[in-house]
Amino acid sequence: MQKALLVLLLAPCLLAGCRVNKAVPLARELPESPRGVELIQLDKRKTPLQQGELLALTPDTAYVLTTQGHVLHIPKTAIETAQLNIALTSNQPASLRAWAGLTNLLTLSHGLFMVFTLPLNIGITSAVGTGAGRAYQVDYPQQINWEEMNKFARFPQGLPRGVPLSQLR
Repeated sequence: MQKALLVLLLAPCLLAGCRVNKAVPLARELPESPRGVELIQLDKRKTPLQQGELLALTPDTAYVLTTQGHVLHIPKTAIETAQLNIALTSNQPASLRAWAGLTNLLTLSHGLFMVFTLPLNIGITSAVGTGAGRAYQVDYPQQINWEEMNKFARFPQGLPRGVPLSQLR
């Protein structure tokens, strides 16, 4: 009797979590960009030649959307080296640095152990604060090959059929 009552009371709670979210957020409302990664084509002196969002890769061409809205068709043979900016380490690096700094103040409550914990906290939080604003970068061809770059494109399976490149933003 008690088990049946318990199941009867818990069943609605369990089923309440089985609903579908019908609202699909807009791209600008997402916390992360739904677009491809930033690709920077570099020359031999590591000077940027072309820069933009990696749309897709074919075996011989990279399609890159520039900030001006132009789609570049860059042949694979023209890309000696490139840099992919995969992701930022934090969306709010200043906030992360502030909290890391405040963490060091908490070591004042450690008493005599502060002699050990303060240098440890300063070392860890300074490393976190330093890396907070940097992007995670991968270099082509040193760290990633042509085929592996495709998974970071906006269209990893290739450009969609029937969609004019001029409509992409």
